[in-house]
Amino acid sequence: MTAKRALESAGQAAKGHSDRARRADLARWGRLLTTTGHDTADEDTGLDVATDLAAVSLTDLNTDELVTAVAAAKKAWGDATVARMLSGCRSGRRRTRFVTTTA
Repeated sequence: MTAKRALESAGQAAKGHSDRARRADLARWGRLLTTTGHDTADEDTGLDVATDLAAVSLTDLNTDELVTAVAAAKKAWGDATVARMLSGCRSGRRRTRFVTTTA
């Protein structure tokens, strides 16, 4: 019984870590897209999804801005972090496509 509870706790903790990582990734994208010159000097200081995404507009989501943001992300964070950030973008894009095709 105790082993089962320990496994459930580990599973819940992993879900919590994944959720925090996704939220941090969204905040990083928001910060990268709205910071002049894509400066990542304080890349992880005070990350907040609502604050960091509040200033993102559709004009920030053009190809040139996204390519520049990805390049800045690769300089600031490790390969695994950038891969997870990009994975989150891809999975969100799939959901959006699904919603628009069924609506």
